[in-house]
Amino acid sequence: MDREENINEILAYYSSRKDKKEQEMIVAMLRELQEICGGISPALQERAASAAGVKRSVVQYLVRMYSGLKETPYEHTVTVCTGKRCRDKGGAAVLQAVRNELGIKKEGISADGNVYLNVRGCLRNCGKSPNLLIDGKMFSGVKPDQIGEIFKKCF
Repeated sequence: MDREENINEILAYYSSRKDKKEQEMIVAMLRELQEICGGISPALQERAASAAGVKRSVVQYLVRMYSGLKETPYEHTVTVCTGKRCRDKGGAAVLQAVRNELGIKKEGISADGNVYLNVRGCLRNCGKSPNLLIDGKMFSGVKPDQIGEIFKKCF
């Protein structure tokens, strides 16, 4: 099941509940969404508010009030492995290709504000390196010239 299907399933479940407007239910929904998306973007807040039958301002307030919830301006997260095995098999070139594709110099948010790039020392998939993780989905044996096509499939 891909990310969008997971989001739709969560929203459908909570929108069908009789207690969908209760704070505890909204927070539970937001936590599930955050687990899949890494945060609750403004667009996702709007969808969650619609599913709960409340104003977006209610969802915004809850995201700010609960320390475990975080608002993100981006929709996607790309994590590139920079561990020794990935680096030895061309991981640095993969990271540079990702940066070029997103218009980012180091870590941070892409030029269009839609993607957050972070770098991690190991994604624990060394046997199939180099690796990158996009919205929780692992891509292994990645070559720099594949980045554009991978991104098209993911977002």
